[in-house]
Amino acid sequence: MTEILDHYREVFSRHSKDAALIDATCSDTPAREVSYQELEGMAASLAGVFFREGLGAGDRLAVILSNGIGFAATYLACFQAGITIIPVNPHLSPEDVAYIVSLSGPKMVMAEKTFAHLLPRQVENPWIVENVEELIGPDSGDAAAFAGRPENILSIHFTSGTTNRPKGVCHRVSALFGNALAFNAHLGLTAGARLMHVMPMSYMAGFLNTLLAPLLAGAGVILAPQFDARTALTFWQPAMAHGVTAMWLTPTMLAALVRLDRDPETRSWTRDHLDYICVGTAPLSSSVKEDFEQRFCVRLLESYGMTEILIASGFSPEAPEKPGSVGAILPGVDIQSRDPDGTVLKAGEEGDLWIRSPHALEGYLDGNCDGSALSSPLQEGWLPTGDIGCKDQSGHLYITGRRKDLIIHGGANVSPPAVEESILRHEDVEDVAVVGVPHPFWGEEVVAFVKLTDGGALTRETQASLRAHCESHLSSDSRPGRFLAVESIPRTVTGKIQKNQLLEEHLPPGESMLAQ
Repeated sequence: MTEILDHYREVFSRHSKDAALIDATCSDTPAREVSYQELEGMAASLAGVFFREGLGAGDRLAVILSNGIGFAATYLACFQAGITIIPVNPHLSPEDVAYIVSLSGPKMVMAEKTFAHLLPRQVENPWIVENVEELIGPDSGDAAAFAGRPENILSIHFTSGTTNRPKGVCHRVSALFGNALAFNAHLGLTAGARLMHVMPMSYMAGFLNTLLAPLLAGAGVILAPQFDARTALTFWQPAMAHGVTAMWLTPTMLAALVRLDRDPETRSWTRDHLDYICVGTAPLSSSVKEDFEQRFCVRLLESYGMTEILIASGFSPEAPEKPGSVGAILPGVDIQSRDPDGTVLKAGEEGDLWIRSPHALEGYLDGNCDGSALSSPLQEGWLPTGDIGCKDQSGHLYITGRRKDLIIHGGANVSPPAVEESILRHEDVEDVAVVGVPHPFWGEEVVAFVKLTDGGALTRETQASLRAHCESHLSSDSRPGRFLAVESIPRTVTGKIQKNQLLEEHLPPGESMLAQ
């Protein structure tokens, strides 16, 4: 495992003068460039500040920070100091923040002043800063002794918690760095790449996929404004200004960019300058994929991963298309499909997906952990993912649904993603979420929440058109019994549909409780 540390040092030394980060998060000020040498120095200095504030190797530090160079340096500072970082999403509610802080028990909580209102009352003497970078300067003193070790738990990233309380997923340095290096080799990511970062840095995808992996490749990372409805309008500007060659996006982002595209100059630039776009964190419908690739003339490379096992599969730019697949399984990762009694199925046979990976979590920090001991979801080294799918003879992975989302209608299994995929092809539908609701005869009824392209209510004519469309494209068991119009489909920042929120907001209390 010392190879990981050697690689880290070698990359930062060889690319010392190259741009590691370009901060283009603020359109009102010129972009700021930080070299690999400067970034390493910032991290070392910040590690020294942590040490003088009373933090040491093995301690936990919770942070509530904005995307930026300071946040990136904080991750590396914690690595160098042997500190476990607990990144907290600043868009969470105060209740969720309080839960995370209470469960994780950090020795210190650091927050930007902008987010001080999120701090729970039980936090004594919180560390409030205007910006992390203010801690780094001529008076910050000597850097702390390097304490980064492969066996250290580097991060506790909390899952998005679409249905239950979030769990803290604990990962060692060896797993995070090892997975980043394995994916870089699989993708072919090199120092010549410039990758645009628009994910929340507090989430795993905003750290591993879009920060750690490109830095370990010696590539440049352009920190653009975090993606939302407002920044989507100017999304391509920092990419064009700073020579971006690749990026990671979610399916939700792709769909929004297709809807907002009005500029032929953008399409010309993406065709000539973007090598590829990696896609992950949520299922990508074939309709969104087709629309985006046709519009922007750039290939979308799907991948599959979980916070618990990190990136498990993905496509490379040279790999041929395999419709419906989320790419080839990474070397060292084993995936099995099993039937409900645990029997391992043959290649091509659909079942519950189980994964064994050298990059699996160390354990959960959740309500089931025993004091300092972590709870583990692994069973003899294998993780039950909750997803349904299969792998083919060539080692490519296919995801067809989630076990907990599976709808049983009259004894037949109905996959919500398959129904959603079909409904999305209706010309009047912009977005859709399909759920199962208890039914006295069928067991479960298929219900489709639809956002119409005109944003209006469901007319009798539109209802009839949707039903006719489903009759032409879906089996009788898969056809929705009800269509409900909604203004929007709620999603987490990583693109996962929050179906519990739809049920609570649009179904009667008794029915919504039964459906969860």
